[in-house]
Amino acid sequence: MAQRTWLYKTPDGIVFEIGLYHGDKSGHLLLYVGNEIIKIDFGVKEAREFSFMLDDELFKMAISCGDEFDYKLYNETRNEEIPLVGKVVRNKRYILLMVLVVFGVILVLTGIVYFVI
Repeated sequence: MAQRTWLYKTPDGIVFEIGLYHGDKSGHLLLYVGNEIIKIDFGVKEAREFSFMLDDELFKMAISCGDEFDYKLYNETRNEEIPLVGKVVRNKRYILLMVLVVFGVILVLTGIVYFVI
């Protein structure tokens, strides 16, 4: 059974937990926000999209299938994808920061070794 969770923070600071359960064999799907079920669908075994509202914003849950199902959550109002909880979001700034941190650690270690020897 596929289980996915997303956290979305509104501009007002309200945090919503958006979750999904999807049965592997049956295809039964349950979409919820917090403790409230917003969508139940049976036999979802192919690509499908669901739309729903949170506050004043429109969201779209896209389910695509290949070898296994893939789930994506989009904020249609802001035109952005919401990352899964636990999924590392890496962009160019993140990679640059990690390179600079590693370079800094190497410089510090080199300096320590140089002064000790």
